[in-house]
Amino acid sequence: MEIILISAGAAMLVVMLALSIPGRIGGQWKDGEELDKPQIALARIAFWVRGTRRFDGGMERYTGLYLLRRLWLKRIDCGVQFIIQKGFPERVAPFIDNTVTARYQFQLKSGDDQLSGTFSPQKIHFTRNPPSLTERYYLPERPKTWERVR
Repeated sequence: MEIILISAGAAMLVVMLALSIPGRIGGQWKDGEELDKPQIALARIAFWVRGTRRFDGGMERYTGLYLLRRLWLKRIDCGVQFIIQKGFPERVAPFIDNTVTARYQFQLKSGDDQLSGTFSPQKIHFTRNPPSLTERYYLPERPKTWERVR
């Protein structure tokens, strides 16, 4: 039984690797709506994708999967000062730090130079005194496009 499970797992891994080969995801990307913000750096190993976008006081980390020219990402906001700059109170920011705050679904297009799809940010409700998060949910998807810089 163990051999069957190991074989099935290995076969599934080979298939996923084969499906992740087409397309160039790694590199620098610019959000079409946020041209004044830093670039997003993505790197891919097989079907795993990781990335960052650095700001003063913190960064956005991206993690996800790439298969069949489709990319699924989650964004994690990191850095209390960065979260405060986004408009959250100082005593609430630690509750948001290093948590998922948005998700993306893209398709690789235009000769591997464009990611086109949707973006769903989280709506985060909180109380100030005592500081706590009371509710989190994803807002409806809206169109999003990233362009390759290099």
